[in-house]
Amino acid sequence: MIQKRLTPLLFLLFGILFVAAVSNSSGPPPSSTGAPGEQTCANRSCHGGSINTANGSVVVSISGNSTEYDPGMKYTVSVEVSDQDRNAKFGFQLTALSASNAAAGTLISINNQVALVTGSASGGQRQYVRQTSSGNNPSSSNTKVWTFEWTAPATDVGPITFYAAGLAANGNRVADSGDHTFTTTKVLNPKSVSPPVISVTNPAGLSGERCPNNAFNIDFTTTIPLQAGNSFTAQISDNMGSFANPVSIGVLNNTMGGSISANIPFIVSPASGYQIRIVSSMPVVNSTNSIPDVTVLAAPAQPMIEQNASILSVADTYTSYQWYLEGNPITGATNNTYEITQNGVYYVLVGHATNDCRRPSLQQEFLVTSRKNLVAKSSSWTVHPNPSSGIVHFTFVDGKPTENLKYQLLDALGRKILEGVLVDAQIDLSNITSGVYSLYLLDNNGQNRGVHSVILK
Repeated sequence: MIQKRLTPLLFLLFGILFVAAVSNSSGPPPSSTGAPGEQTCANRSCHGGSINTANGSVVVSISGNSTEYDPGMKYTVSVEVSDQDRNAKFGFQLTALSASNAAAGTLISINNQVALVTGSASGGQRQYVRQTSSGNNPSSSNTKVWTFEWTAPATDVGPITFYAAGLAANGNRVADSGDHTFTTTKVLNPKSVSPPVISVTNPAGLSGERCPNNAFNIDFTTTIPLQAGNSFTAQISDNMGSFANPVSIGVLNNTMGGSISANIPFIVSPASGYQIRIVSSMPVVNSTNSIPDVTVLAAPAQPMIEQNASILSVADTYTSYQWYLEGNPITGATNNTYEITQNGVYYVLVGHATNDCRRPSLQQEFLVTSRKNLVAKSSSWTVHPNPSSGIVHFTFVDGKPTENLKYQLLDALGRKILEGVLVDAQIDLSNITSGVYSLYLLDNNGQNRGVHSVILK
């Protein structure tokens, strides 16, 4: 484990796999724990001698003196090397493997005395933790202890074995048999705990017809708490009751039962025969029961808003309408047209006669453009060239204003195409589609400073 001073000739002959200062080892090369398919530093030309059992030992301890692991849980691990005859330098390397000799869990360094490395053995990639050059001095007489963390695999992978090799060196910096190498193993078995049982509280009461985009609550219980970071997801099957490709309809981040606010998306086709279940993530468990016989009703076609001056409208084929401004319903705005009197983000919620399902339009920002509300054409500034195919320049009659002005470019339907802060009295419109646009300037208070029509070619 502790690097020896080697002559250049020996370095070339034996191809040493790691380099560090001769006085401090930066740790052994990967695959030196004595695990299946690996050697140790006793037979890798980095330290002489053979595996030693008489003078000392290497011991692996898991927090709580545990002999079992919970999937996904984090544990503190310590490695102690002791040798009654050696007290100069100490080193170690450890890896954790499943019964199939695959890397198991995740090793984590928590201080500057240990480092993580990766390597290959028996055809697979493995993770290792080892001492650093800051971590090879004794902790006490004839003993060194290192600590780090290990997170168990997210699922039960069967028994996990920690393979560790430790080194106690005499410190003479000579590659001879004066150093002692120790090996050990420690096995953790998966904890024998019954998996949680997830149950939907009132499945029959939640069956029946459902409109897309109409929220409803799914109450459920669990027999035991799940692991930290767990999330419960409500899923809807296809209309044959298969969960081969489920659609998520709600999530609750929790470790115990509760209530999920579910919402069936519009992508779910109208049909009967759907089922809804709850699935946890840590560990992955499906609810023992599901909501059966769910019928997804047809929603109206999504309405498309058109604007003519300050009049917003949608098709008159729906049976109910409700207009919204900034997410709030507008009192009395229940027709297929609505005349806006202020700028803002609008949408309309429509329904049809076959059922009570409704569907919103896309939310869009609209600006007042009816003639009675238009800002007067400015006489205090102009733009040129007009028509233009690229950069337009502003000329101010009374000289360049001292405040920063904002600009807005609107198309013929009053939709905002471009906005920003006016810099160097010019804007680049080269990426705007050809057409006739309204170009506004606004002051710091949002007040309009006039408008000009701009033709882009």
